[in-house]
Amino acid sequence: MSEKLYYLRQYVKGSALEAISGFFYGNTEEAYQRAWQTLDQRFGHPFVIQQAYRTKLDKWPKIPPRDPVAFQRFTDFLKSCLDATPYVTGLSILNDCIENQRLLQKLPDWCTNRWNRTVTEQMDQGYNYPSFQGFVNFLQKEARVINNPICSLQSIKNSDPTHQPTRANMSRRGNRDKGTTLASITRSEERRVGK
Repeated sequence: MSEKLYYLRQYVKGSALEAISGFFYGNTEEAYQRAWQTLDQRFGHPFVIQQAYRTKLDKWPKIPPRDPVAFQRFTDFLKSCLDATPYVTGLSILNDCIENQRLLQKLPDWCTNRWNRTVTEQMDQGYNYPSFQGFVNFLQKEARVINNPICSLQSIKNSDPTHQPTRANMSRRGNRDKGTTLASITRSEERRVGK
């Protein structure tokens, strides 16, 4: 039993850890079960879970236009919201078009324009505004496109030798050039001194 409590302690943080810390002194199945009951009562209520998802969505920063990693992270989080919807019914509000507008404010303009085209085409065909699932499916496809390891814009730029280096590459190159220059100066001084 101590193994279960040990792992529970490893994966719980903050106020959740504080709420169950007394149970770690017990080494029984009962202590383990009571710890889980406490967590479920305090943090497992669907409303609490819904609020945690909504708060995280509200605080999510706007995704920069050329940041495929940030785009993928946001898409993954929206997929987790979608996956939780059958169990946390309050998340069904994400199907609302006004909620969709709030999510669109987090996306780069290029993506918002593509989504607008998709929605307009669907509505022109007589369909309702797409569901949250439709939105997540759209974002997953866009994430696959911009993160494609072979032909995405980012991968092409990284493989192009004439491409302008990023600041990080420039600073690495600058440090490497400084080291080369310093080594050259040191060798020429050694020759002059006759070492």
